[in-house]
Amino acid sequence: MPLRIEIALFVACAAVPLAAQPTATPVAAARPLAAGAPAEIVAEVVRNVRRAYVHPDRVEAIVKQLETSLASGRYATDSQLVLSERMSADLKASSGNDGHMYISYKPDEAAAMMRPREGSGPPGGAFFDEAMVASNFGITELKVLPGNVRYMNISQWMWNETGQAKAAYEDAMRFLRAGNAMVIDLRNNGGGAAQPVQFVASHFLDPGVKMITFREGPTEVVEAKSAAVPGGRITGKPLYVLVGPRSASASEEFAAHVKNFKLGTLVGETTAGAGNPNSLFAVPHGFVLSLSTGLAIHAVTGTGWEGDGIAPDRRTDLVSALDVAHLDALKTALPSVGPGQRRSIEWAMEALSAETAAPPAAAMLRNFAGRYDGDRQVTERGGALYYRRADTPEQLLVPLGGNRFAIGEKFGPRVEFDAASGLILSSPTSPPRPFARVPA
Repeated sequence: MPLRIEIALFVACAAVPLAAQPTATPVAAARPLAAGAPAEIVAEVVRNVRRAYVHPDRVEAIVKQLETSLASGRYATDSQLVLSERMSADLKASSGNDGHMYISYKPDEAAAMMRPREGSGPPGGAFFDEAMVASNFGITELKVLPGNVRYMNISQWMWNETGQAKAAYEDAMRFLRAGNAMVIDLRNNGGGAAQPVQFVASHFLDPGVKMITFREGPTEVVEAKSAAVPGGRITGKPLYVLVGPRSASASEEFAAHVKNFKLGTLVGETTAGAGNPNSLFAVPHGFVLSLSTGLAIHAVTGTGWEGDGIAPDRRTDLVSALDVAHLDALKTALPSVGPGQRRSIEWAMEALSAETAAPPAAAMLRNFAGRYDGDRQVTERGGALYYRRADTPEQLLVPLGGNRFAIGEKFGPRVEFDAASGLILSSPTSPPRPFARVPA
């Protein structure tokens, strides 16, 4: 979602909705709140709710809840953490479960927002730029999964106007497009700026496609269209996006593009349903307030996703989502790859398919334990098998079903135990090799 930092102009910086945001981080040197601080904080929150909240019909209910809680002593605390938790709960409940209504104790951010503008940039621009660069603009992991499935984890959508963010996302998309398939992980991404969302989505659309409309207040309307990107549109390669309840706001915009434009497959659980664009406001005593200040309307559906979220195409638990997407990606990619990749893809598919196999019985494991030719040793301990060759470090044998195991991790070389042959060792690049059991 587009995000405003108030005093009071637009800046592309990340915001995390309540559904995905950590509770306020205590600061070791923070002084206890003075007795009159909660009243000053409530007064400023009420002022901003009255002038900026997107749903006028809910304003009085929000104000009444805040003022009632203040009068009752619910906010009578000297703890910034306790106050932010209680006020956030009241903001969310009184607004009809709006996921962008919360307040956090973030004194460094609040102070940066209060500083004068640096040149033509937004308040606190240097502070936020430094934080974004340090986290690589939210791109926290890029890796090649077995079968040349390219994986990207985005923890938060971050953007700046210096070109650094765009370059980071260009590099990431260049990496992704070289794979047989792509997985983008948003399971723990609570949102952020709209620009990187639209930049990444543009890699899967022709230029000039109307994507989404943002309405801010009674008159401001911003329409976003797909843009031309380096390397052109990515076609013919499966895209999987991992989502869940902690995927919120801007991540839901990306999920909406994937689902509504049929760009790929959403895997996991329904997203948070935090669909309204939000703005951040500096509040006295080091607090930062988030308010929903606009509406998001997708070009395909003519609606948003506030309160409903985006449902996955493949529903699975969050822990299994990556493996489910990876296996499906390999099955889809297999027919189009050459012989040089086929065996490694089949190997990875076998490993992923085997994860549903029942664990072997303890008695069976004990039967496999022993010494084998080539100075190989298999040990049973704590209901698991461990493999070791000569003086190399011991490695766990990962069950793949029945008498088959992978060495170290599920995609590693395999060991198969056979009553006649002893131990059979294999890998994607070498034929099976038997090693006889050494008599005790």
